[in-house]
Amino acid sequence: MQIYNCDESGISIVHRPGRVVTKLGRRTVYSLTSAEKGRTHTVVACVSATGFVLPPLMVYPRKRPVPDNFKEGAVPNTSFHTSENGWINSNIFLEWLKFFVANIPPTRPVLLIQDGHISHVSIEAIEFARANHIHLLCLPSHTTHILQPLDVGVFKSFKANFNKACSNYMAKYPGSVVTNDKLAALVADAWPHSFTTLNILSGFKKCGLFPFNPSAVDDRRLAPSKPFCVPQESTEDDNESLPSSPIFTEEQEKLYTRRFEEGFDIRDPNYEAWIRINHPFKSLSVTSGDSISNISAPLSSTSAPTPSLSVPLLSMEVPIMSASTPVLSTSASLLSISNSSNSAESALDKILVLPEASMKKPKRRGINSKTVYLNDVLEEMKQQKHEKEVQAAEREESQKLKKEEKERKKREKEREREEKQRKREVKQREKLKEKEEKQKSKEEKQREKQRKLKEKEREKQEKQQEKNSKHRNCNDETELCERIEEVSLHSEEENSLCPKCGLAYLDDSDESNIWICCDGCNRWYDLKCTNIRSKRRIPDLYYCKDCQDQ
Repeated sequence: MQIYNCDESGISIVHRPGRVVTKLGRRTVYSLTSAEKGRTHTVVACVSATGFVLPPLMVYPRKRPVPDNFKEGAVPNTSFHTSENGWINSNIFLEWLKFFVANIPPTRPVLLIQDGHISHVSIEAIEFARANHIHLLCLPSHTTHILQPLDVGVFKSFKANFNKACSNYMAKYPGSVVTNDKLAALVADAWPHSFTTLNILSGFKKCGLFPFNPSAVDDRRLAPSKPFCVPQESTEDDNESLPSSPIFTEEQEKLYTRRFEEGFDIRDPNYEAWIRINHPFKSLSVTSGDSISNISAPLSSTSAPTPSLSVPLLSMEVPIMSASTPVLSTSASLLSISNSSNSAESALDKILVLPEASMKKPKRRGINSKTVYLNDVLEEMKQQKHEKEVQAAEREESQKLKKEEKERKKREKEREREEKQRKREVKQREKLKEKEEKQKSKEEKQREKQRKLKEKEREKQEKQQEKNSKHRNCNDETELCERIEEVSLHSEEENSLCPKCGLAYLDDSDESNIWICCDGCNRWYDLKCTNIRSKRRIPDLYYCKDCQDQ
């Protein structure tokens, strides 16, 4: 079986510069980078346990396909893909699996070790792997730093060599920065120096994968970095009495203290619990009669034996404390201590209510990295996919119903709005019609009023005309005669003036002053103002220029 390990690593056009040599004592050392912050690019690498290296797959953060100038100087047979954030996803990993099958030897089966990233676990990828006899093995969470060969032996060297290549490029071309079109060439510069057979075999060996060596991994590296709690050393004496229990109130404390001082001998479970908590080395026992039988104190090897009473003890009776009774050291006394202890514990059990722990079923949030059987993984993933599809369908159906309900409410509101608008328009038309009718009636009244006023005015004028007609008739004749005289005088004056030059006719006796009358308009013209050059050529009929034009 061939063993392969694949993993992705993030790089950026803003590299991390290495160490800078400077003079001793300088507090600030500067180093040149392309920018302050750059977007992440992903490089997917795959190696085998025998040192075989596959060409890389590079993912650029862009939506359009990778242009040809980005591929110049890249590692031969490099596969280029794009995503929105520059990270690998399920579709790109499926394409990489096809690229993986096309570039490895035909020997089958193949074990492909990878981390449990969500992009590496999909139904399509698993089915494609099964069809090509590839066994996918996902490492447990938070263990790739000690179980993944690429992380252990290769990627650290690759990052260092890539940063070195970026620094060398910027030093070789001053003023230039690392851009996306130079990234593949810089990866190609660092690739052969990092993905060496020695580094790959060392990574598989340190992880204990090939040759198989479970003891190669140190379990202490899986332990938490800090303890959850640090135990504190107790400086108190172990023989000190326990503090008072907070389950007793102040009144109960005072009552039980007084009973203890007075030698209370009546059975009370609460008082027994108080005695057990506050005075654990004191015990009481009650005889079959009413008298106090014995009182015992802590036993010691130096205590002197004392005579004991012959009264039999009742093992189940509640012990009673008395200061006047002698201290016993016999077996009966020991029996009394044990009986009182059991009685106090039973009393405590009745009083104290401890919380009961209940097992809560943990929620399963995804594919467990410890899943061994591929069929179980597929079934679980298919079930999850089916549940997601059902939830998506339910969500879509609910959204559709909500949208329909919203549209229905919108239509109802629109219908109500239209109804209100229609009623409002009807009311407005009615009001406008009433207003027009009122205006018409008002106008008719005004017209009627004006007509009456005109009739009155006309009647008044007719009366005035009749009244003044008598005076006007006599004056009309006089005015007419005067107007005729004025017109005749005015016409005579006009006829005595030449229409062309405006000269007046002076006297007929002057032979040099010759005037000619137009036979068309009967106006007199000075001979000089006509087109007749000599008085001998005066025609019988003469028409002025105006009459000729007409």
